[in-house]
Amino acid sequence: MSAKTILKQIPGLQHLYGVLINYYNKRLYEKNPKLLANESYKRTYKHDIDWENPKDLNEKIIWMQFNTDTRLWSRLADKYLVRDYVCEKGEEKLLNKLYGRYNSADEIDFDSLPNQFVLKPNNASGKVILVKDKSELDVKKTRKILNKWLKSTFVYNNAELHYARIEPCLIAEEYLEEIGKTRLIDYKFYCFNGIPESIEVVTYRSSRIHYVEMNLYDMKWNLISNHIFYPIGTNVSKPKSFNEMVNACLNLAKDIPFVRVDFYEVNGKPYFGEMTFTPGFIFTKEYSEYLGSKLVINHLNKI
Repeated sequence: MSAKTILKQIPGLQHLYGVLINYYNKRLYEKNPKLLANESYKRTYKHDIDWENPKDLNEKIIWMQFNTDTRLWSRLADKYLVRDYVCEKGEEKLLNKLYGRYNSADEIDFDSLPNQFVLKPNNASGKVILVKDKSELDVKKTRKILNKWLKSTFVYNNAELHYARIEPCLIAEEYLEEIGKTRLIDYKFYCFNGIPESIEVVTYRSSRIHYVEMNLYDMKWNLISNHIFYPIGTNVSKPKSFNEMVNACLNLAKDIPFVRVDFYEVNGKPYFGEMTFTPGFIFTKEYSEYLGSKLVINHLNKI
């Protein structure tokens, strides 16, 4: 087991590991954002990005970050502004309830919120506070965490430049829960010009360490998890609202070269999750190259 793995798995050292990584990433980003992007990519695929002739999905996405107009990415990756986009597309039925938007955690009136709700920043991934019982919430601690999140930026993660243009805020949303289940399943559709190609299904994630269980399915719901690196999750049945999710992808992702559109399902009803333009490095090199063949970039307007 590597020293890095040990650091990530010992609770007392997790915070220190995160601080060190963030500091290193920030310094590398400030020196040259391409260096950070390349290092993040190379960590998985063991070779440098081919900036002149990108082939696989992640290479092409990174190339697009530095060479094309990504203002739409910033708008739709914003967990608050994307709600307006979903409504503009006539898909407001997919949205959960929004209780409030705040520029600071100090603005949140917890007394006005229902007993159950979700708090999260609009410009990050994996940062969310699930409140199942408001009476048990440590409000002072919660405000401290949220205000800290507001000061951080996701741009230093893998040099995801479009996050730098998102104005940070906090949002409170409806707490989604399915009867008889302890957690919701994430259905993540990889879409090319609105056409979904495959679905990443996340059945479990741990907040204490970076551990995710997932499966990968094709559009006929055949299991193709041999194409991903992560531990295999529970094999699940096709969601009841699968066709509604697909139709929403065709609408929301139309004319967008690539975007991942995420959903949840609660008691047979689909709910919109988010739109992601820079997904993580989860695919084998061979499958990433296959997906890369679906992403045509030579016609895109360069900046």
